[in-house]
Amino acid sequence: MLPFYALAPDPATLQVLKTLLFALSAIAFYRISRDILQEPPPLALVFCYLFFPYLVTQNLNAPHEISFAPFFLLWTYYFFRKKKFAPFLIFLILTVSIKEHLSAIAAAFGLYAWFHKRSLRWILWPLLLGVLWAAFSAWVLDYFQRMYPSHDAVWVAHNLQLRFFSQPGSFVSQALSFLSTSNLGAWSRLKCAFLLITPLALFLPFLSGIVFLGLPELILNLVMDRPVIFSPIWHYNVVVSCFFLIASVDGIRRVAGGRWSSKFGLTRPQAQKLLAELVLILVLMHSYTWLELTQYRRDPHYVRAAREALSTLPVNASVTVPQRVAVPASSRVRYTLLESGPLEDYVITDSADISDWSCI
Repeated sequence: MLPFYALAPDPATLQVLKTLLFALSAIAFYRISRDILQEPPPLALVFCYLFFPYLVTQNLNAPHEISFAPFFLLWTYYFFRKKKFAPFLIFLILTVSIKEHLSAIAAAFGLYAWFHKRSLRWILWPLLLGVLWAAFSAWVLDYFQRMYPSHDAVWVAHNLQLRFFSQPGSFVSQALSFLSTSNLGAWSRLKCAFLLITPLALFLPFLSGIVFLGLPELILNLVMDRPVIFSPIWHYNVVVSCFFLIASVDGIRRVAGGRWSSKFGLTRPQAQKLLAELVLILVLMHSYTWLELTQYRRDPHYVRAAREALSTLPVNASVTVPQRVAVPASSRVRYTLLESGPLEDYVITDSADISDWSCI
């Protein structure tokens, strides 16, 4: 992203690039679907991908790193499917470089290749890449965590450590405590995870082994203790969504080949088109989970006031701001959010009520 960001160093650049890459990833999804169905896929499938709640919201969400993943992830799988090793490995390297936990996806590709009895290079290279990237990421995170101890860039590792390894008692009691505090331990949280599969007719992804590639991130999200992880407006299930959608295409292929289609006088392409349109209806019915994000509007008076407030501070001073002021504050050498702290040299707030300052 650096060459593009150097041309226009602004958060809007990341937003435009993110949306552009997501739009282009639909091409990869189309080609994957065509390869699975052995014919041009129904256009409804592409719209299922573009309007899937956990993916379409990334156009409106902040530019988290994982929001850039679908383009690289889908082309990685496409070349894996077409057995083109060199472009597969290149795109896999690009994919894991986005985020440290994507090392698990690389390892999953290796295991998936072993299951499909691919040659050793298809098995060993992804596994080796996963291990090396995990080790390198851990070193990088630890190095910068020592430089910037106030920024919890390794919150996942800290969360797992506090909820499991730091608990007293036997291994069994630690495991039970860990699960009881996770998203698996509360029905109110777990039912939110159903939003991942209800647009896909509940069962379609699980008719295909492709769903295995989405399991590493899904399992990680299930064992965490933050219920917001399964909210469609966040970015935690981008990778899961990509593989669940691909698996659903394979599920449609399997269902369309059943006896029911011939009983209704439908050819396979007609049955696939009917099922794709059904899934699209389900996806669009779930638009209520993200349409609220489109209600945000630009407030030029607020932006102007925030920028004027920032301009009164010394150029190299650090600042703590509300989340709404994060964009104009991002040009600062150092800033933190008022909602999470800690406090920096200066504090700017848009609230007149000091009781809202939860970090003080």
